[in-house]
Amino acid sequence: MNALAPRKRVVLLGATGSIGENALRVLAAHRDKLELVGIAARANWEKLAAIARQFDVRQVGVFDDTAFAAARANAAAFPAGIRLVGGLAGLVELAQLPGADIVLVAVVGTTGLEPALAALAAGKD
Repeated sequence: MNALAPRKRVVLLGATGSIGENALRVLAAHRDKLELVGIAARANWEKLAAIARQFDVRQVGVFDDTAFAAARANAAAFPAGIRLVGGLAGLVELAQLPGADIVLVAVVGTTGLEPALAALAAGKD
């Protein structure tokens, strides 16, 4: 990649699972080329908060309603200034994030279908 080329901005849905963890390793190894701008998980908001702090992510989603409520109640665990979204609508919103170039959908089962279609409709890679 050209040294003057902008970094690709990535949204990672399923950041706390095995595929997400591997994607995070790649993102960490290529910070000069890739920037993580959005993350989501099914329920593990504590791990999501750690990822948000490590990568300075400002757009965060939690799919499970109970976990989303817990994440909101523990907002201090996340970096200041984050935007926290919940449920399937939150995943879809992250998949369409205007500043993102790439959306990696690493969620289990059919939960990822609507966000994947939304990302494609929004012109994301």
